Amino acid sequence: MEQVTLPRETGYNSSLSKGNTVHIDVKRSKKGSYDAEKLLEKFKLTSSISMTNMYMFDPKGKLKKYDTLEQTVNEERLTRNRKELISKLKLERFEPFSMRNKNQGTGDYNYLLNYPFCDIDINELPKLFEEKKQLQEKVNELMKETPKSFWLKDLDVFETELKALQGEIA
Repeated sequence: MEQVTLPRETGYNSSLSKGNTVHIDVKRSKKGSYDAEKLLEKFKLTSSISMTNMYMFDPKGKLKKYDTLEQTVNEERLTRNRKELISKLKLERFEPFSMRNKNQGTGDYNYLLNYPFCDIDINELPKLFEEKKQLQEKVNELMKETPKSFWLKDLDVFETELKALQGEIA
């Protein structure tokens, strides 16, 4: 290790320190010049941090290893943006939607958040609203169905396909 020789300090004043902030004025003799980097090292005001072992919880709550600091910052930014978007969607009274839950008003906003917005053109909005209306009507019709009616429809399709297959074989 290289030894650094600095001009001898004559004292210091730390009376300006407040709370978590430390303020130190170093007084030194006027003899010789000094290098700021060497002063920082001498007073141990710098240190290195290992960036090879970074683990954080991802937005899904799972522990994940990150290779770079940029990855952690990007992940945090995406999580914050997603939370802000969800707040705005709630404020604008968009309905959460769930493919698994029959109750209206439950679910999430993934159907909007995962949509490739770079593909949207202002001229497509009426088409998208019409498509939403048709899909909502379809969902409402399906919600009225019972498991038995689904089963009977599936059996009808099966019988039709079976008869067509038997006709081809004969």
